[in-house]
This record gives sequence, structure tokens and C-alpha cells, in this order.
Amino acid sequence: MYRNGENEMDRSDALQGLLREIGDGMEPPAALVKAAKSGVYISPAKAGNHVWKFAQAVVCYALGIALFLGAILWLPTLWEGSQPVAGTNAPSETTALTDGTDFAVLPEDLRAEVEAAYVKALNLTSFPGWSEAGGDVYYCGTHNDCVVVFRHSYSVLSVNGETEIAGYTFSNYSWERIHVYKDGELRTLTDAYEDGWLSNADIGRIHQRHLEITGQVYEQQLKKEMIAAYAKRFGANAEKLSVRIVAEYGDVCAVWIDNEGGGGYLSVIVNETVFGLTFSYNNSHTMLIYKRGDAFYTFREAYRDGVIAKENVRDLYCTYYVDRLSKKEKIYCTATLEDEFSDHEIILTVFPEFTEYPYTAEDFAEVGCMEVYVGESGVITLTLDEASKQNVLDCIDLLEKRPDIEGAAPNYIVMPNDQ
Repeated sequence: MYRNGENEMDRSDALQGLLREIGDGMEPPAALVKAAKSGVYISPAKAGNHVWKFAQAVVCYALGIALFLGAILWLPTLWEGSQPVAGTNAPSETTALTDGTDFAVLPEDLRAEVEAAYVKALNLTSFPGWSEAGGDVYYCGTHNDCVVVFRHSYSVLSVNGETEIAGYTFSNYSWERIHVYKDGELRTLTDAYEDGWLSNADIGRIHQRHLEITGQVYEQQLKKEMIAAYAKRFGANAEKLSVRIVAEYGDVCAVWIDNEGGGGYLSVIVNETVFGLTFSYNNSHTMLIYKRGDAFYTFREAYRDGVIAKENVRDLYCTYYVDRLSKKEKIYCTATLEDEFSDHEIILTVFPEFTEYPYTAEDFAEVGCMEVYVGESGVITLTLDEASKQNVLDCIDLLEKRPDIEGAAPNYIVMPNDQ
């Protein structure tokens, strides 16, 4: 190879040498001619290498552009696939989740398939029945051709637990299960998700439906437990009992029980006084305290055994006699900030039913009460933890809404020369 500056060969000589080497009658490549004209002579063998390298560069450039465009189009799919999904993320055809209409869209032949698979997989003697017909199995929609069902349990022996699937927490008792049916096979919800039957979106919709069902089922289950416990303790006919939940305090609730059968006894009026509050009822219409999985208590027994607190008794009395108390005439406060009164005290009176109740600061926790003083006349003075005239007026507004309070007012400041 001859390079300009490395020898005395000029450009024309370089071009002539090039033509001699490629032969007569052949057209030299333009790139080689340009190289020769610039004073550089490259042999044909070397030139072939340069052409091959140039072709490789062109191919690599084209592949780079193709990969770049492909990456842009593929990124959304890559992002979706990078999410923590055990099942498929494909969109699912999901039936409406409106209770009472979703079950109607499930074909009868498919219902029969689900029932047969359910009985076989769980080794049952018969299908527990659909909730629409009074049974225990709830339809939770069809997702990706999978029929999802949930069975609740009334057993007091069940243990409450939690299962997390795709970031959603399912709370259920040990005998309650969500199952998924597809192509003749029944699986648990966890297995169906991990095997790709259901997507994250499907699990989210099933979770919503599960919450709707358990909200309804919990009260039904609790009522059945209470009826069974009441019938066992008092020898009543369970079919003649009805239960109404009055209030709940964690796993404890106050219940009103109607016994149409009367328990086999004559109707007897029962008066039970707890903390100066007298509850009157008869043996056919009774209000009791029930602790889940335990037993029934009278109000006195419940407080004695630490099942309920003193404040719960007052709240329950207000609930029990809400109709009577709501008809009583209250005395409302008319004080304003311009009036002269203490910035940390409230004076109040209660209705006659509550005059024997031993009020303490805990009974007025909603207004930040620090101390309670009950005078000989029954007038109660509250000392507040926040010293502010506006706070006094705001707390009076709260207290006036309570059914046990007849009236509340600031503790007015009386000057010595006032008449």
C-alpha cells in the first residue's frame, strides 16, 4: 500500500497502479478510486476487507434501530410483567357483582357442574346449597372462565385467620373457604391464583365481593350462635327465638331476644338494677349480654365478670330506653362569649333515671373531663382539661346531645355586688 507522504508516488501514479491490479475492462469501486485520488493506494485484498467491515457496520446500525423501536413498543408489556403477579394479568370478563343479579347469569348446567365438583373435592355428602336459596354458598362472580364461590360457617369452633393473596387480605374463619371452579376442577383461591387462573385484577374484585358477603354473613352467623346458646342455657325452642343486636363492644354485644314460646313459663317481669340504672323486661322479651363463643350474662353478671365496663352499662340504658328518653324536655344553653363565666368548668343536670348513677371523669371523656363533683342537690360540676371559654361552649353543645343529660351551662361568675 502506498500512502501520500510516505513515498514520492503522486496521485496519478497511485491511480494507474490501482487500475493495473484490478485488470483492464473492469470498473473500480468509487471508494477505491477516491482513495487513490487522495494519494492512498489500497490493494484489492485490503479493499475487500474494508467493504466487508462497512457492510457489517450497516447491518449492526439497522439492527440497533430495530431493537430501539422494539424496546419502545415492548416496554409497557415488560413493565406489566415485572409486577408481583403469580397469575395472569390478562383482562378478565367479570360478571356484575350486584347481589341478587349476578347469580342469575350463572347457567343452570354450570351450577350443576360446580355443585358436583364441590361435593367431590371436599368429600361432602351433598352440596350445602346456594345462598339465594337459603344455603351457605355464595356466588362471587365469573372471572377468566373461573366460577368463584365462598362458603361461610356458623360453627362456634371456627378460628379466625387471614390469608394474603396478591396484596389483598382475606379474613375468614377456619371453616370458611373461597374456591374456584374451572373445567371440572375445584381449587382454593390461593392455588387458582398461583396457577395462573386468576389475575391481580380478578383477586381485587373477588376481595371486594368477599367483604360484601362477610359483612352480611357475620351478623347472620352471630345470631345463629346466640340462638343456639340461649336455647341451650334456658331450655327454649330455638325455632321460636329471634335476636336483635343492640350494641357491640369488640367480641361482646348486647342483644334483645324475643322468645315467642315464652320458654315454657308464664310471663314474668324482671327488674335488674346496675349502677342505679333499672332495666325492666320479662322472660319472653329479654336484653342480655353475649360474649362470642362463651355465654350469656345479665348486666350485673357481665360487669362483675369484667365482660363490660361501667360506661357500657350507661350507654346500653340510653339505647334500651331511647324512645322514652328522646321524648323528655331538655334545657338548652343560651350563653355567649360575652357572658362572664369560668373558662374551665361546666354545670349540668341529668334526668331522674340517672341520679343514682355514679358519674366519674370517664363518663365525660368526650369533653376532656379531669374531675367530677356531684353536689347534694344532684348538680354535677365538670372540670375540663382545656381552659377556654370557647371550649366550654363547644363542650356544652356535645353534652346536650346525650340522652342522659337534661341541661348544661357554664359556671357563671357572680360578683359580690350582684343581686
